[in-house]
Amino acid sequence: MNTAITASEGRQLAACEAVIESGLRTFADVGSALLAIRDGRLYRATHGTFEDYCKERWGFSKSRANQLVSAAVVVCNLATNVAKPTSEAQARPLLPIGNKPSSRQQLLTEGPG
Repeated sequence: MNTAITASEGRQLAACEAVIESGLRTFADVGSALLAIRDGRLYRATHGTFEDYCKERWGFSKSRANQLVSAAVVVCNLATNVAKPTSEAQARPLLPIGNKPSSRQQLLTEGPG
């Protein structure tokens, strides 16, 4: 089921994994990295599904990964004059007002800000 990825995708995967591996610095950076891996299917060279990738590589469920992604999108959508959440748990209640599907592309290109 493994499908090769390009050299560019391999570099992007390595960069995203470095963010996650660096001690899960911030939930927004981790969520942004997971979003790039999931939406770009960068896991496909080693894993058949994003769920398997999360479980085997990072030891957490797909739903946990999606929580982190959603929280990162919320943080990206918050105005700059608003205090940003410092944890994924703080961002979770904001999901209904701050998780816009259109902002996922912005998060992928600009990061969590």
